[in-house]
Amino acid sequence: MSFRVNTNVQAMRSFAALNSTNEEIGVRQMRLATGSRLNRAEDDTAGYTISKKLQAKTRGQAQALSNIGDAKNMLTVAEGSLSSVQDILMTMKEKAVQAANDTMGSDERDAISTQLTALRDEIEDVLGNTEFNGTKLFDGDGGASRSFSFQVGDTQNDSFGVSVDKLDATELGIGGGAAAAQLDYGQNWGNGSNFAVVDSAMGTYAGGPDSFSFEVVSKDNTGGSESVTFRVTDRAGNSQDYVYDATSGGAAGLDTSGAGLIEGLQVNFGDASGTAVNASAESTGFFEVGDTFSIDVTSGSIDVSDAAAARGTIGSIDSAISKVSEQMSTIGDSQSRLTFKADNLETSKTNYEAARSRIEDADFAQEQMNIVKLQILQQTGSASFAQANAAPQSVLSLF
Repeated sequence: MSFRVNTNVQAMRSFAALNSTNEEIGVRQMRLATGSRLNRAEDDTAGYTISKKLQAKTRGQAQALSNIGDAKNMLTVAEGSLSSVQDILMTMKEKAVQAANDTMGSDERDAISTQLTALRDEIEDVLGNTEFNGTKLFDGDGGASRSFSFQVGDTQNDSFGVSVDKLDATELGIGGGAAAAQLDYGQNWGNGSNFAVVDSAMGTYAGGPDSFSFEVVSKDNTGGSESVTFRVTDRAGNSQDYVYDATSGGAAGLDTSGAGLIEGLQVNFGDASGTAVNASAESTGFFEVGDTFSIDVTSGSIDVSDAAAARGTIGSIDSAISKVSEQMSTIGDSQSRLTFKADNLETSKTNYEAARSRIEDADFAQEQMNIVKLQILQQTGSASFAQANAAPQSVLSLF
């Protein structure tokens, strides 16, 4: 048996064991305090990496669930507006059916027409003012429809598109945009010539039903061609010039086929008897600068001026109801799909959370059991360390 005082190997070993036990107790207490088994990457590098990826996925899925809720809210706003429009259209149909009966007099028809116009204007207001977070839903965004894309998952390809048709009174076929205005014969020019406006066909006009004035602002018969420039002005004072080439125009007088204030308006000219004539040879002789006439397009496609017109209006309103119902059906289908996506996403998120929890979360029962064991080792280690420190004192008995 040997005795060494300068180096107490037993004490050093006991001290190292005691330090290791204390550190392990600190790790276990941290896990109980945070509820997480992995508080540092060094705790389990592979598990730490996997758990953070899973955490990123579940947090992305949680935000996607919120996105789906916002998308459904937006579509609910659109659906509510369309429901209001449906109610208005049903009221309009009732009035149109009433006007289609020959028991109605002119005063009654005028009253019905006024009410129909007010109802159509309300449809314009409802659809035009339907928006979500500042985005109008039925304006078409410059086209026939407006497309919306919703992020419904945590990966870049998890998007869902919804298309909302452009809707207004004109698109529904109850505005002034597709109106036909038939004018009486004999509306001669101001100079008393034999030319008259025979009829006109209304194309697309952004302002809806309106009155238009036409004025000859210039004419030209030089160079073998004959042309007349008309200035067309709507009720609001908006105007645009259109050139009628009488050389090739023939009986079809003014034709605004290009884009502008009015697109597709055609005015036909005829003689005093109402017969359409070829105006090419004599146009500049009959059209004088300053000549004017007007067209009043007030009925639009909801004309109830007589029973036959009212029956046509019934058809227009039925078509509008069908179009609104179709859009509501499309929105309903999209809402249903979003609901399924939300349910599937919730299930997926739960499963990923379970996988992450198994890797990252602390098992409190196991950690508490380990702490009890380590506390016992801590006490025995302290006692062993104390005994090891006292052992070299026995060398004094040798002296």
